[in-house]
Amino acid sequence: MTIDILDLPVEIQFIIGTYLDIRSLLSCIRVCQHFRKTYISHVWRDIIFRGPPRIQHQSLQENAALVETLVLHRYIPKKFCFIKFCRLKTLRLVDLSKCVSEATSASCVDLPVAAAVLAKRNPWILHLELSYVQTEISEKFWTIVATEWRDPISLSVRCRQAPKGTEAEEDDKSKQNPIEAFWSACARFKELTLDLPSSMMERDKTSLKFTTLKNLKKLTLARAGQLSDLDELRGNINTSDHRQRSAKVELAMIQTCPNLEYLCWDRSATSFFSGAGFMEALRRQVWANLSSLLLRRMAIKDEAMADILSLVSKRLIELDLRESSGFGSLSFNVLSERHFVSLKRLCMLGCNRFTGEMALSALKACSHLESMAADYIYMEDIAEHKDVVTGNPEPWACYQTLRELQVFVARRQHQAKPLEPEPKRVELISRGQTLKQLNIQVFRQLSTLNRLKSLTLSMDIFDLQLLPSEVFKAVNEGASLDLRLSSGLDWLANLELLEHFGFERTRQELGPKELHWMKMHWRQLKTVNGQLSHDQEQHKSLASILKAAGVSCSEADNNNSSYMRFIDESHRGGVEDNYSTVSEIEY
Repeated sequence: MTIDILDLPVEIQFIIGTYLDIRSLLSCIRVCQHFRKTYISHVWRDIIFRGPPRIQHQSLQENAALVETLVLHRYIPKKFCFIKFCRLKTLRLVDLSKCVSEATSASCVDLPVAAAVLAKRNPWILHLELSYVQTEISEKFWTIVATEWRDPISLSVRCRQAPKGTEAEEDDKSKQNPIEAFWSACARFKELTLDLPSSMMERDKTSLKFTTLKNLKKLTLARAGQLSDLDELRGNINTSDHRQRSAKVELAMIQTCPNLEYLCWDRSATSFFSGAGFMEALRRQVWANLSSLLLRRMAIKDEAMADILSLVSKRLIELDLRESSGFGSLSFNVLSERHFVSLKRLCMLGCNRFTGEMALSALKACSHLESMAADYIYMEDIAEHKDVVTGNPEPWACYQTLRELQVFVARRQHQAKPLEPEPKRVELISRGQTLKQLNIQVFRQLSTLNRLKSLTLSMDIFDLQLLPSEVFKAVNEGASLDLRLSSGLDWLANLELLEHFGFERTRQELGPKELHWMKMHWRQLKTVNGQLSHDQEQHKSLASILKAAGVSCSEADNNNSSYMRFIDESHRGGVEDNYSTVSEIEY
C-alpha cells in the first residue's frame, strides 16, 4: 500500500522537509503549490551573502520573517542592511576578502558598516559569530550589542588583529575605545568562544581591567593570546616572555567569570601554563559552579595536574585533557578516587601516559559515563577482563549509559601469558586458539554497549612517536581489530542506535559484504569515516553503496581529530546569494 505524501499531516511533511537539501526543496515548490506553503520556511531559513547578490531585494524583504540565520561575507548591498529580520537568531560575519574582490561597487557597504546597521535594526539576535575578521569592527557596533540587544546567548570571535576606532572616535575621549567596548559587550552573553590576538587582552604588557562577566556560564579560549603574524615576522617580541605573560593575562580574564559552569582553555603544548595561579583560584573557589573542565595542550607536570584535580569540585561531569602530556599515575589516582563517581564525559586523547589499563578502569568504574575517548586499549585486555580478586568474568564497560566511544583497539605483538578459558563458555578464547577467536571475543564485549550512537576505532594521534612502542608497531603493521564479517563483526548487530562508525588509520578495510550488512543492521547510521579500500577507485565504488543508503562516507584527514563526529541534520546549508536557482522562483 502506497501513501501519497500530500495525504500526510502538514506536521509530518514539514519534518520531511528538514531532510531535503535546497535544490530538492525548490523542485517540490515548483511542482506543487501546496509544498510552497509547507517548505518555504526551510528555503529562507539560512541566507548567505557571498559576493554580488542575485537574490532580489523585494523577495528578501517579503520573506524576511522566515530568515533565522544570516551570513555575511565582507560586503552587503546598502538597501539589504535596512531590512528587519524579525525571527533572526544567528548573525555570522565572515571576512574573507579573496571571496569578494568583485563586490566593490558603490551600491555595497563593507562588513563593519553593515554589521552596525544590522545590529541596530535586529536587537533580538541570540547568537553572534565573527570568523576570520580582518577589517575593523568599530566601537559603535559593540556599543549597540552591549546596550540595545535584548537577551543574547552566545558570542564567537576569531580574529587576528585588534579592532580600531575611526579618527573621530579616537579623538572623542568620552567614548570607549573599541577593545573596551568589545569587553563590555561580552558581559551581555552567557557563552563565549574567543580566539583573539594578544593586543585585545593586554595593554603595554599588562592585563586589561576586564569587565566582570557575571552572566557567563560557558567560556572557550582557543589558542587565545597568540602573537600576530606581523609580530612573528618582525621577530620583535620575546616569545618566551610573551607566552608567560599571555597565560597570566588569560587567567586574569577567566577569573572575572565567577559563575562559570564550563571552561575550555586550549593552549599550545609549548606554551607556559600559569598552574600556580590557576590552583590558587580553585582554592578560593572562584568558579564554585564549575562542572566541565577542558585543559587542552597544557604543558603541566603530573604533580600539578593531580593538585588541580584534587581542587576541582566533586560535581565534575566533563574532563578533557587532550594532549596534556603531564598526566600520569598521580593524576589518575586522584581522578579515580575523586571524580569517577560523577564523570559523564572523559577525553584523554594524546595523553601518552594514560595507558590502556587506565582507560579500561575508567570505562568500568565511571557508572554515569556517556562519552569516552582514549588513545588505545589492547584486544587481550578486553577479551580477558575479569575481577582482579575473584578472577570471574565481569562487564568491561558501563553499558547502560555509554553513548560515544573512541579508542584504537590494538593487538599485542607478543602475549605475556596465555589467555585462560572462562568457565561454561567453551567458545571463548583459550590457550592456543586463533586470532579469529580473539577478534570474536572483543566483538562480543563491544556488543554489550547496545546504547552506542558513535563508535570510533580510529588511531587519532598524528605523532605516533608519542605512543608506547608496542602500540606504535601495532598501528604500522595493522595489528588491530579485524572488521570483516568473517572475524566477528556480525556480533555488533544489536548496536541499533549507531549513527557514526569510524576506523581511520587502522589499516583495516571494509568490503561489499560488510557495507551491505551495516545498511541492514545499523538503520540509524549517518556517517562512516575510514578508508574502505587502499585502492582509490575501489574506495569510491564502495562509498557509493553507502551513499545510496543515505550514509556519508569519507576518509578523514589524518591531521584532524575524529573525536565524536556527528552530522547535524538541521544544517543543510542555506540559500546562497550566488545560487542561480533562487531568482527563478516568483514570490
